[in-house]
Amino acid sequence: MVADSSNAPAILQSLLATPPLPISKNDSLTQKKQPSNEVASPVKSVIEDSSLAEDSSNTEDSMQVRLSHDTISVPLVRSVLYLGGGEASPWFFLGVLYALRDYRVPIDSVVGASWGAWVGALWTAGWSLDAMQRLMTDPAIAPYLNEDRLFPQTNSHSDFYLPIAKTGLPAMQARFSLESDTAGYVNLISRALDPDTAAMRYTFFKLRIQESLQRGTAGKKTPFSVIACDKFISNAPNDILQTLPIEGNVHSGDYCAMVPVPEITPPMLAIVPTPFPIRSGPPSANSWREAALSTSLKRLQALSDNSVVIIRPHSLSGLNSPESWMQAGYKAVEARLGDFTPLASRLRDYPSADDSIVSRFRYFPSFDSISAEFFSHISNYWPAKDTGIVAPRKFLEKILQSPLYDSVAMSLEYNGDLMISASVAPVLDFRVGGFGSNIFGPNAFGAASFRYVNQFEYLFGAEAFVGANSYGVRPEMKLSGVWQGNWDFFFAGDFCKWEPLRGYFHNQDPTLRIYSETRSDFSAGLHYTLDSLGVISFNVTLGESVFETVNTNEYGDLKTRSLFPRLDFIQQSDAFLPWFGSSGHSIDMQAGFRSVNLAVNGTYAAPLYLTSTVEAQQFFSPWEPLSLGVGVAGGVNIRREEGQGYEYPSPFLITTESEEVAITNWYRLHMNPTPWSTEWPFTELSSHHYGLVRASLGLHHGPLGAWLFAAYMRDFEENPSVNLDANRLILEPTLRFAYKSIEVRCGMNRLVDFDSVDKFKDIKDYQYFFKVGNY
Repeated sequence: MVADSSNAPAILQSLLATPPLPISKNDSLTQKKQPSNEVASPVKSVIEDSSLAEDSSNTEDSMQVRLSHDTISVPLVRSVLYLGGGEASPWFFLGVLYALRDYRVPIDSVVGASWGAWVGALWTAGWSLDAMQRLMTDPAIAPYLNEDRLFPQTNSHSDFYLPIAKTGLPAMQARFSLESDTAGYVNLISRALDPDTAAMRYTFFKLRIQESLQRGTAGKKTPFSVIACDKFISNAPNDILQTLPIEGNVHSGDYCAMVPVPEITPPMLAIVPTPFPIRSGPPSANSWREAALSTSLKRLQALSDNSVVIIRPHSLSGLNSPESWMQAGYKAVEARLGDFTPLASRLRDYPSADDSIVSRFRYFPSFDSISAEFFSHISNYWPAKDTGIVAPRKFLEKILQSPLYDSVAMSLEYNGDLMISASVAPVLDFRVGGFGSNIFGPNAFGAASFRYVNQFEYLFGAEAFVGANSYGVRPEMKLSGVWQGNWDFFFAGDFCKWEPLRGYFHNQDPTLRIYSETRSDFSAGLHYTLDSLGVISFNVTLGESVFETVNTNEYGDLKTRSLFPRLDFIQQSDAFLPWFGSSGHSIDMQAGFRSVNLAVNGTYAAPLYLTSTVEAQQFFSPWEPLSLGVGVAGGVNIRREEGQGYEYPSPFLITTESEEVAITNWYRLHMNPTPWSTEWPFTELSSHHYGLVRASLGLHHGPLGAWLFAAYMRDFEENPSVNLDANRLILEPTLRFAYKSIEVRCGMNRLVDFDSVDKFKDIKDYQYFFKVGNY
């Protein structure tokens, strides 16, 4: 622990002038009166009883000592350890217990109140001190052993608070829950946007305390009593829990006395550790605790015939960590070793055995208090494959991601049943914001959604945007948590017009330009979650698009109708962030069939082909501000032609001899070597068959970052409409600001042939971009 205790027993023994004589507990013992020329023992009422050190319940108060011819009756001095409350007291008490063990001070019984009841319950149940230290310094417990964290103010914000949406497009967001009162009226209650992580951590903390009290199943190794407000109560785990100074405990020992004062029969030696220092310093908010402590100690001294050893730190200076408090407890015991001389003749060994207190292997969640319409949904959050304390921790983390659950409470029963209750209410979300780029210009954005639970989770939502040339509406309906919580169903629409700014593509060949697209798509699908393995999705999209190209004036509307069924598999780590991540990985595979019909003057062409893509990314950070990323991607569109084998899909024709090049490129696959390449289906990055390797380097701190993206691409199709070789390189330096949903990027982009690397030096030939949000 904190001191060299190899000579600890000798220190106590040296406090006695003469060693004690052997005694028997069956008869009164005699000790001859010492001659006057011998040094008399400073303590004449010391008894040695080896059986007492093992089991204080065998103590016989009638044991007496006879000294020489005169018999002096002296009742046995018993030691009682009193553990009370106070800020950081568990760590201080742990240091005291380490010292008592190292110096072999015998403890016959323990009385606890407040935090002392918890510490005493663990120690007397057989917890090793090292195991207790691991528990008390656990990140889930340690922060709450300070007074200011025991009653957390959850969802607290500063006076200046902007309700910025956490994800999605840059927007301000307002969230409301629909809750009914006792009169049956429905009220709209404002809700915080951020998950109540403080409440989740506090719930988990209380569960850890309760779980630790449940572990001692082999019975108490030392007699243990619990007292609350001068009244003995049961030492059952749930009763001990009610004495702790945590939220909701009206019977906490801290509300009446900082040190337990039971009815006792002297003589005895009371060992009273308390974290309140000898030098209190200036008055503080804890003055009422000092008054309670002083009153308790006076009463204790009166009851115990002044046989009290008060163990206190000298001052609060330097006591700012669990380790420093444990050190203070250890040193405070060393400073009072001389007061333990009545116990020195029966020093007790505390054998260091392996930890026999182990955590419960599995918890059995009970949702009986949950209403029937919510039972199925909330029970699906429980990770059935996880064991031990990991299962409730993951349960809380998962349920925290849903805005429907306002609060969750847990109570552990002795048989391992974990009683879970929760508050559930429908939620309304409203968002207003905007997005844009130098391709589409500025656009205003708004969205609304409604969520509720009835066996499953339902979501109904819609979002809309409008800009100078573009507009759109996207309705959505989603059903989540179906069939053991692993299946989700969704229906969505995409009705919009996209018209890029004419100035951005003014240098492009007119035959390659899409001047606008008016889209009407309907999608439906289902997702199946394979636990940590990933998500499998089956989606079907029926779409109709009207394009404006250079051929529109001559041939009228160029309308396509498409059918796109596909199967997706996505596996990614929790920490993964596309393009700008610091850690994590992602694997995305897609395969499906696509049929596209182009109508020109009532004539339809309908090629059917197989399409598949694969993409993998990995980020790592060798140094906190530095992020490195690597990735690979590839894809192919292919169909089987009767008598000719496999080939790429045929181009769209507007006459028997004239190809609609712009629309043909639109339905090719699009390489995404850099973030800016996802903004529009650029012709130079269009191919029926491609592969690429990319890398990124980023320096970032807080919301700001500077990134460099580079990629090598191979166009296996060798798209005839692109005036570049099949092997290409791209370079994209980017500056980024990101805070919650607000994301702003600016940079420049350059694509060259593999053999023209020197062109990267021509800054004037780069394409510059600016982007807000990512629609």
